[in-house]
Amino acid sequence: MPNEPLRILKTREVAARLGLSPQALRVKRMTGDSPPWCRLSRNRVGYPEDALLEWIRSRTFRSIAEERHGRPAA
Repeated sequence: MPNEPLRILKTREVAARLGLSPQALRVKRMTGDSPPWCRLSRNRVGYPEDALLEWIRSRTFRSIAEERHGRPAA
């Protein structure tokens, strides 16, 4: 919905959704392998929920062949 406020999720919420520990998610963030995040303060980051859902969608495949070739298997 266009008028819905942007929801920012905490690290522990995103980690739980992804089945990771908060520390594992922090490591992924440092290596560039995490969902998009934003700095909320000097010591806090957040994850926009819409960006998280898009990140998950972009990594969802029906087969290994689709993942490797970026298209559905023939």
